[in-house]
Amino acid sequence: MKKLILSIVAACVCFAASAEIVLPRVLGSNMVLQQQSEVNLWGKADPDKKITVTVSWSKDKVRTRSDKDGNWAVKVATPAGSFDHHTITISDGDKLTLENILIGDVWVCVGQSNMEMPVQGYMHQPVENAMTYIRRGSAMKDKIRMFTVKKARSYDKDLDDCVGEWRESAPQSVAETSAVAYFFAHELSHEVDYPIGLITAGWGGSRVEAWMP
Repeated sequence: MKKLILSIVAACVCFAASAEIVLPRVLGSNMVLQQQSEVNLWGKADPDKKITVTVSWSKDKVRTRSDKDGNWAVKVATPAGSFDHHTITISDGDKLTLENILIGDVWVCVGQSNMEMPVQGYMHQPVENAMTYIRRGSAMKDKIRMFTVKKARSYDKDLDDCVGEWRESAPQSVAETSAVAYFFAHELSHEVDYPIGLITAGWGGSRVEAWMP
């Protein structure tokens, strides 16, 4: 009897785990979404599951159904950029809510070592005025958000996700972000009245073919 109860509990735990919606890491709390466009949202769920997406800036709900492998995808219309904080709720019966989302412009910043070098610089390779920008990082938390892609090789197979997280501008996150990308966003933020999102993927010494279709 004890074994039967343990088996039932284990089955329930496994079912609960499999029912969770899984999103790629580039979709998360603190992110910036491209303004006035149809942005892609996608992820995994149980196969043939009804998925409902609700966004705080619209009363409309977007619905779809996961395929036989659990994959699903939708497009969501975004408004003009602003500093309003938004949420996105995705439900397949259980809700997953992304918080502190901003709408603005998103820039993808890729390249070799000159793109990879962070604001804090390297040993014996300082970045001019770096400490000024780092100390003032928190003042830009609603103006600049950053997602830095961790290095990963894909010689023998395509990768369907990356490692990273969306971070608000703060001293630590600014220090670890690409200097070229952050200084660009910092200057741009003084010219536009909406947030800037940075997705950076720098890899020093990488071949140009890696950045081409």
